[in-house]
Amino acid sequence: MKKMTIMQKLMGMTVFISLLTAGLSIFFINRFGEMGAAYRHVAEVRIPQTQIADLMSRVLLGSRVNMNELYGVDRNVDLFREYQKRLQGKLQDYKTLESMLLNGSDQQKNIIEALNGMVVPACRRGGDIEKLTNIAGGLFDDYQKTCDLIIDLKEKHLEVVNYIGWYDSEEDSAGIIKKIVTLGRQLEEMADNSNDKLVVADIRRQEKNILQRADQDYMNKLKEAYRKLYDASDLKMRDVVKDYYETFENIFDKILLAQKHTDELKRLSRTQLRENQKKVDQAVEDISGRANSQMKEYIQKANEIENRARIIVIVVALSVTLACLLIGYMISAGINKVLSNMVRSLEDGSNQVASASGQISVASQQLAEGASEQASSIEEISSSLEEMASITRKNADSTKEAESHTNLVNLVIKRAGESMMSLNQSMQGISTASQETSKIIKTIDEIAFQTNLLALNAAVEAARAGEAGAGFAVVADEVRNLALRASDAAKNTAQLIENTIKRVEDGAGLVTQTNQDFTELDEKIRKVTELIQEITAASNENAQGIEQVNTAMTDMDQIVQRNAATSEENASASEEMNAQADQMNIFVGELMALIGRNGQANPVSRKTPLPKNIPSESSKNVSTTHHSASGTFRNKKRKASSEKLIPFDNNDDFEDF
Repeated sequence: MKKMTIMQKLMGMTVFISLLTAGLSIFFINRFGEMGAAYRHVAEVRIPQTQIADLMSRVLLGSRVNMNELYGVDRNVDLFREYQKRLQGKLQDYKTLESMLLNGSDQQKNIIEALNGMVVPACRRGGDIEKLTNIAGGLFDDYQKTCDLIIDLKEKHLEVVNYIGWYDSEEDSAGIIKKIVTLGRQLEEMADNSNDKLVVADIRRQEKNILQRADQDYMNKLKEAYRKLYDASDLKMRDVVKDYYETFENIFDKILLAQKHTDELKRLSRTQLRENQKKVDQAVEDISGRANSQMKEYIQKANEIENRARIIVIVVALSVTLACLLIGYMISAGINKVLSNMVRSLEDGSNQVASASGQISVASQQLAEGASEQASSIEEISSSLEEMASITRKNADSTKEAESHTNLVNLVIKRAGESMMSLNQSMQGISTASQETSKIIKTIDEIAFQTNLLALNAAVEAARAGEAGAGFAVVADEVRNLALRASDAAKNTAQLIENTIKRVEDGAGLVTQTNQDFTELDEKIRKVTELIQEITAASNENAQGIEQVNTAMTDMDQIVQRNAATSEENASASEEMNAQADQMNIFVGELMALIGRNGQANPVSRKTPLPKNIPSESSKNVSTTHHSASGTFRNKKRKASSEKLIPFDNNDDFEDF
C-alpha cells in the first residue's frame, strides 16, 4: 500500500464504499420487496376476499328480507312477481360473488355495483378459502332449492286464491267468494219464517268457518244445513239455495288446497328455510373469519420483515462507519507524509522567485517614470490641439449652415417675386374684365330706358283704345315696372364694379412696390452669401494647418507609446512574478494547514517598493486618436499629471517588496 499513489488510494476507498453500498442496496431492495409483496398480497388478495365475504353476508340478509316480503303477499300477483325478481337477483348475486371468490373477477367485471370495479384475484387452489367456499356453495344450493320450492308453492297458492276470490267489502271483492256472499244475503232476505232464518244463519256461520279454517267438518255441517233449507223452502227459494250450494261445492277442493298450501308454506319457511339460512350464514362467516385471519398473518409477516431489516441496517451502518474511519486514517497518514516534503521544496522556490521579481521591479520603475513624464506633456499638447481643431470645425460648420440658410432664403425670395408678378397680372386681368362688365351694364341700362319708353307709348295707345285696350294697358304697366327695376339694378351693379376696379388698381400698385422690395432684398442676400463663402474658405485653411501640426504630434505620440509599452511590459512581468510568488506562498500555507503544521509560510522579503498596478490606461490616454484626413477629434481630455498616470508615491502597495 506504500507504493500506491494518492489517486489509487482514494479510488480504492471509493470502490470499497461503492461495492459495500451496492451490496447493502441489493439486500435492502430484497427485504423491501418481500415486505412490499406481503402488503400487496394483503391489499390485492386478502382485503378483496374479506370484502367479498361481507358482500355475501349482506346478499343473504337481503334475500331473507325479500323472502319475507314475498311470503307476506296475499293475492297481488304483480307484487309477488316484483319480490320474486328481487329475491332471484339476490340469489344470483351470491352465485356471482362465489364465482369471483373462486375464479377471480376477470370474467365478472361490472356485475356487482358495490365492488366499484375492484379486481378480485382467484383464491389459491386447495386452500382453506376454496374449501370453505365450496362448503358454503353446497349449503347455499340447498337454501336456494328451498327458496325455489317456496316461490313455486306461493305462486300456486296465489293462483288458487285468485280463482276462489275474496270479499273484504262491497268494493273490495272478487271471484266466486263474492258470488257466494251475494247469494247468502239473498237467502237471508228470502227467509220469511223463524225456522228458515235459523237454518240460513247456520249456513252463513258454516260459510264463515269454511272460508277461515277450511275444515271438512264445517263442509259436512254446511251440507246438512243446505238439505234442511232445501226441503223446507219454496220453489223460488230452492233455486237460490241450489245455486248457492253448487257454487260453494265447486270451490270446496280449492279451499282445502289453499289451506294445504298455507300449511306447507309455514312449514318450509319456519323450519327448513331457517335451518338452511343459519347453515349458509355460518359458512359465509367462516369464510370471512378465515380471510381476516390470513390477512392478519400476512401483516404480521411484513412487520417481522421490517423489524429484521431495521436491525440489520443499524448493525451494517455501524460496521461500515468503523471500516471507513480506519481506511480513511490510513490513507490520510500516508498522504500527509508526502505533502510535508512537498511543502518544504515549495517554500524554498517561493523565496527565490520573490527575490528575482524585486530586481526586475527596480528597472521597471525607472523606465515607467520617464514614460510618464513624456506622456503628461504630450497629453497637454494634444488637448490644446483638440480644442483648436474643435473650434475651427465648429466655425466651418456654422458658416456652411449659414450659407445653406441664405441659399434657401434666396430661393424663397425668388419664388415670392414670381408669385407677385403672377398676382399683378391677375389684378390687371380682373381690371380689364371689370371694365368690360361695366360696358355691358351700360348697354343693359340703355335697353331698360328704351323699354320704358316703349311701355309709355303702349300705355298711351291703350288709353286711346278705351275699354278694348284696358288689358293691354295693364301689361304695358308691368313691362314698364320691369324696365325701371332693371335700370335700378344696372345702376347698382355699375357702382359696385367701379368700386372693385378702384380697389384692384390700388392692389396692383402695392404688388408692384412689394416686387421691387423683394428684388432689392435678393441683391443684399447675394452679398451676404459671398461673405459667408469667404469665411468658410478661411476656416478650412485653418483646419488644414491644425491637421499638419496634429500629424507631427502623432509621430511624437508613437515614440512615447513605444516607451510606455516597454515600461508596461517590464512592470507586468515583475507584477506577474510577484503574484506568482504570493500565490505560491498561499499554496504553501494551505499545504501546511492540510498536513497539520502550525504557522504560515515564511514571508518573502522585498527591498524595492513596486507599484501594485501600473495602469495601462496611460498609453490609452496618450494614444488619443487623431484623424488628419477627416479632421474629426475626440473630446477634450482632462489635464493628466505623471503622478495620476503612475502613482509612484503609493509606497503602501510596494511594502511587500
